[in-house]
Amino acid sequence: MKRQTIYIPEYEWTAYVYYDTTPYDTEELLGKLRSLGCSENGVLRTRKQLLRGGYNNGFTYSNRVLKQSVVSLGRASEFAQFLNSFVHELQHLSTHIAQAHGIPLDGEEICYLSGGIAQEMYPILIHYLSKCSI
Repeated sequence: MKRQTIYIPEYEWTAYVYYDTTPYDTEELLGKLRSLGCSENGVLRTRKQLLRGGYNNGFTYSNRVLKQSVVSLGRASEFAQFLNSFVHELQHLSTHIAQAHGIPLDGEEICYLSGGIAQEMYPILIHYLSKCSI
């Protein structure tokens, strides 16, 4: 598992991103969720999902008061599925930030936000996007 902390200064928002997660990473991810104030019900649902293992799992949780998010991208079964999961979780993260700041979901600002986050993720993403095994 790789970890990345992304700070988005325009929105004073921090995202903790975890790549290539497996069931072995469950306790660390649940600890991060708890530190961001995720409900115990949410933690238990996520625990079941993580321990189930398999491929193509991910989640995004945000605390809008703390302006922090946790994003998990699990192992992917193929390149196209990794890209699908990345875009899916990026959309959740961008939407959470936009909603917290009253940004319209159909305008340019959210698109620039998503693009900026993707650029920050690129140094780690490129490793997974170029792996032969995905």
